[in-house]
Amino acid sequence: MAKVRRIDYSPDEFLAGTLPLSDAECGIYWRACTLVYSHGGPFPISELRRWCSSRKADFDRIVDALVSSGKLTRNGHELSQT
Repeated sequence: MAKVRRIDYSPDEFLAGTLPLSDAECGIYWRACTLVYSHGGPFPISELRRWCSSRKADFDRIVDALVSSGKLTRNGHELSQT
């Protein structure tokens, strides 16, 4: 996938898709999606960590929850949007 410069954003789909997420999960999910677009595909989890101000334990718990819920996919040390 090539690096994306613009996306076709649907507010209604985003709101419906993130309704079950907590505020913290939604924020990290939004940043993760943005990093996927910026990189044109999977990106290192460590990069997402640098963009987030959550404590490490909270960050790890949230990323695990997003992976478990199917919002993100983990492949080793990389994340991608499902």
